[in-house]
Amino acid sequence: KTITNIREIFIQDIVRSDEEEQISKKLKEFGYTFLVGFKGVGKSHLAYNFAQRNSNSYSIIWYLEGTKDLKEQLKGLIHSISDEKVSLESQDELSLFIQVKNYLLTQRLKTLIIFDNSINSSQFQKILNMKEKENIEVIIISPSDVSYESKVKINTFTRDQSINYLKKNFLSFSETDANKLAEIAQDNPLALSQSAHFLHYNKMISLNDYERLHQDNLISLWK
Repeated sequence: KTITNIREIFIQDIVRSDEEEQISKKLKEFGYTFLVGFKGVGKSHLAYNFAQRNSNSYSIIWYLEGTKDLKEQLKGLIHSISDEKVSLESQDELSLFIQVKNYLLTQRLKTLIIFDNSINSSQFQKILNMKEKENIEVIIISPSDVSYESKVKINTFTRDQSINYLKKNFLSFSETDANKLAEIAQDNPLALSQSAHFLHYNKMISLNDYERLHQDNLISLWK
């Protein structure tokens, strides 16, 4: 069974086959990839879903949050593998990543690292030192575009993806209503999810009413 710290609550049943195929190709070619795109297009959920669908290919899938204490997160990774007390003595991040990489290699565990919310470019440049082609692969999620050839640009949903997402996760949506809400949200996954949840829990508001509220730009809608 794959060792992972990605909770099932983060997984959404959204099929983005083309993007997942691109991720697979980039990982195979480079050992790492950047998922780039505007906020709300579903980069993180795409990475989670990719990890779940390919979990049989990895012994470990580990999520790292760039804004939190990386040393503690890496300790969690090591402790999930072994009951042995492994001392992470390195003080700087680069040495820390290399130390963990060497430990994973000695254990011969195929690993996928997902790195999200990097606080600066130097941070993800350091984590790239963990990659070891065919042994340790890295997915870096970035809101900013990068010049790396290994990047995969993530865009909004296609209309079919939006409709399928709504009909699969919110059974009350008809094809017509799903199409209308997708148009209101401009196929942005985050906006689509927020809108669908709002309507689901506020059944007194019709889709037409919601559209008028949206057009009037009522900020209070989300308060």
